[in-house]
Amino acid sequence: MTMTLKESAEGAGRNLYLLIDGAQVDAPMLIYSYDDCPGFEQLYRQTPHQSALEVSPCLVQPSDTSRLWEQESVWRSAGVAIESDADIQTLADHFRSLISVRLPDQTFAYLRFYAPTQVDDLLSAFTPNECIQFSGPVRKWHYFRPGSGWEALEVGILERRHEAREEGWFQLTDAHIQTISARKKAKFIRTLVNNAGLPLTPENENRIRVLVDQGRRYGFRTEAELASYTEMATCYPEAINQPCAQTILANNGRPAYERLAELDHLVAQGGA
Repeated sequence: MTMTLKESAEGAGRNLYLLIDGAQVDAPMLIYSYDDCPGFEQLYRQTPHQSALEVSPCLVQPSDTSRLWEQESVWRSAGVAIESDADIQTLADHFRSLISVRLPDQTFAYLRFYAPTQVDDLLSAFTPNECIQFSGPVRKWHYFRPGSGWEALEVGILERRHEAREEGWFQLTDAHIQTISARKKAKFIRTLVNNAGLPLTPENENRIRVLVDQGRRYGFRTEAELASYTEMATCYPEAINQPCAQTILANNGRPAYERLAELDHLVAQGGA
C-alpha cells in the first residue's frame, strides 16, 4: 500500500509545507477549500512578477485542522512538499530568490522547481553542495511519482538562506542542463515503452528510442506527436512501412497533426 505524505514525513519534528503550482491549478481556491486558516504566501506577490499573480506558485503551511492531508490526490500532481525548520516568511523569501535563475549565457529563465515532474530531475543534476545551496532552509523535499508513490530527498547541512531581492543568484550550468535533458528523454522513452504495453527492458527502450528518432526525422517534434507516431509504429510496423504510409510521413509540408490523423486512419485499415 502506498504511504500518504503525512505517513512518509511523520516524526521529522519539522514544519511541513506544501508548494503548489498556480499555473496548473487555482491554488488559492484549492487551498482554502480544504483549510480554513492556513499559512499562505503567493511567491509572486511584491516581486517583479506581481502582474502574473493569478498563476503564482503558492507556499502553504496547513493548519492543525487542515483537510489538505486527506485530499492529497487532488493536489499532489501540481505541487511538492517540503520539511523545514524555518518559518513561512523566511522560506517564501528563499523561494522568491529562485523564481528565475541564470542560464549559461547569463540570461534569466523561470525555474519551475515546485512542479513534481521537474524537481526530481533538477535536484538530481546538482552536486550535494549545489543541492544544499539551492535548498537553503529546506531540509527535505517530497514529491509524488505515479506508480511508485512519494519520493523524498534529504538535504545536508543547512546553507545560508537567500532573500527575494537576490533573485537570479543561482546559476544553471551547461552540465546541469545536459543532465536534466538526458533524464527527461530517458523518462519519456520509459513512458512510451509502458504505453506500448511492452516489458521495461533495455532492448525495448532501444527499440522505442529508434522509433522516436525516426519520428523526429519525419518532422514530429512535440512529445504528443512522437508518442502518437511511436504507438502506431509499434502496433502496426508492417503498415507503417507501406508506400502509402511513407508518402504521408514524407510530406513535411503538411501539419504534423494532419499527417498523424491520416496515418492513424490508414494503418487502422491495414495500410492499404
